Amino acid sequence: MLFSKIASSLAYTSKVIRVFAYVQYSQAQIQWSWQYSLISLTGVAIFIALWIGYRNNEIEDEKKNLQKILRLRQGSKG
Repeated sequence: MLFSKIASSLAYTSKVIRVFAYVQYSQAQIQWSWQYSLISLTGVAIFIALWIGYRNNEIEDEKKNLQKILRLRQGSKG
């Protein structure tokens, strides 16, 4: 039982090593063209714009909540 587990583990390790060796020595390359650069830059720009909008919305919500609290305090005094 133990021997079979060790043998299967060694066989699996051998297969994994072969896969990584193939990946390491393969000649596959990704051709990075200007289209991919443009898509990446567009994605980054959209992400930044969404983040800025989210942050501005959060700031406005905080201001509205503060004004609401101040109005409620002033209303209870008068």
